[in-house]
Amino acid sequence: MLASLFRSTDLKTDLESGLQNPQRAPLFARFFRFDEHKTNLQTEVIAGVTTFVTMAYIIFVNPKILATTGMDANAVFVATCLALSPW
Repeated sequence: MLASLFRSTDLKTDLESGLQNPQRAPLFARFFRFDEHKTNLQTEVIAGVTTFVTMAYIIFVNPKILATTGMDANAVFVATCLALSPW
């Protein structure tokens, strides 16, 4: 299944041809309905990496900032992780 996601050597051409013929679009483009959402794989990957880096930055910087106010840095670290978790 993973091989079918990346079978084309020219992904951009494959995605463009998939716009005219939806059955020809790569599996991940059909699954995530890129054309309906007016996006593409590059935009989504950049957005995901940006979000990950931002969250990682917040996890480590927030406790340092709040520790200067007298709060326990370890407790703030755990609270920040819990606040950023998706549950």
